[in-house]
Amino acid sequence: MHFGFSRKKTECDFICILLHPMLLSPLPSFEQDFILPVIRNQNFPYLFLHEETSWERAIYENQDLNIVKKMAEFINNNYMEKLSLADIAAAGAVGQSKCCKLFARFFFQTPTMYLTQHRLTKSMELLLNTDLPVIEIALSVGFGSASYYTETFRKWIGKTPSEFRKEGKFHSQ
Repeated sequence: MHFGFSRKKTECDFICILLHPMLLSPLPSFEQDFILPVIRNQNFPYLFLHEETSWERAIYENQDLNIVKKMAEFINNNYMEKLSLADIAAAGAVGQSKCCKLFARFFFQTPTMYLTQHRLTKSMELLLNTDLPVIEIALSVGFGSASYYTETFRKWIGKTPSEFRKEGKFHSQ
């Protein structure tokens, strides 16, 4: 725990947020919604890594980070297709075992869980912003059937897609 004083010699709070660079790339909306407002606000001090400094360059050059970034981008760009673990691993030019280890290290989940989470996120956007039927949404985000989609949605979100849509429309009024 740290203790500090302001210029007026009164107690102050410290907030430290450490963001892994991987968080910025897979979801452009994350960067736009959360990172850019902080970076553009002169009242928030932050450290921007520069490639000229050796320890900072090492972060940029981390091969595992580059590999997992390629695999995450592959999922983000192809989630609507039928994807296997082999497909995801091939996107990073690694074996399936290394693929799983990298996802566990950087995302604290399996590649399949990452894919499912991404599909569900995309489906929630469609549920709230369109009037497409649930089956059409399920198929458009890569689920094989509406029943599997509904089962997965309920397991992860705690309600059916229809209930989620209804609640979302109710709260937006």
